[in-house]
Amino acid sequence: QSGNDDSDGDGQTNRQEYVYGTLPNDRESKLSLLVLAGGVGSHTLRWQSETGRRYRLQVSPTLRTGSWVDSPAGPRQGTGALMIEAVPDGGLPSRGFRLLVEMP
Repeated sequence: QSGNDDSDGDGQTNRQEYVYGTLPNDRESKLSLLVLAGGVGSHTLRWQSETGRRYRLQVSPTLRTGSWVDSPAGPRQGTGALMIEAVPDGGLPSRGFRLLVEMP
């Protein structure tokens, strides 16, 4: 098996799962960023963190290269717990979100 394979068919490569701290042979073990219904002036996002990983939630009004910026909370250290973050909407009708995962 190579790092480019997706051994469990969950849409994430074995290499991605290694970086994310998830199990490459378990279809239910994957990184998912869930955008919950936006409140007045913000969007709430959540994801399952893994110990030993650092997370950077980024926001973009256009999804174009160079338009992504870190959320106001900045990088967060994984604890193995569910992480929840409210991100101000900046007065925009829609925004894109992505989650970057870094290993130590």
